[in-house]
Amino acid sequence: MGALKGSLSAVRAAVPLAVATTSSLIDRGLVDLIEQFMVTLPQDDEVRDLVEEVQQHPRLHTIQTQHQIPRYLEATL
Repeated sequence: MGALKGSLSAVRAAVPLAVATTSSLIDRGLVDLIEQFMVTLPQDDEVRDLVEEVQQHPRLHTIQTQHQIPRYLEATL
């Protein structure tokens, strides 16, 4: 649990850096990671706050909780 909380603070620090880039790959990686936090810690207030913060950015507002399929499998479905 301590590693997850540390990861949350690292992701929170990375959000401005990801927003400053123009890389859709970085955007997707960040969104995937946040979606994984939502699956792993669904009732965590810190995760909810992070999701709300990230959804304020137009390129990153696509976070979904239904995504349980790994990204690399989407092309084959």
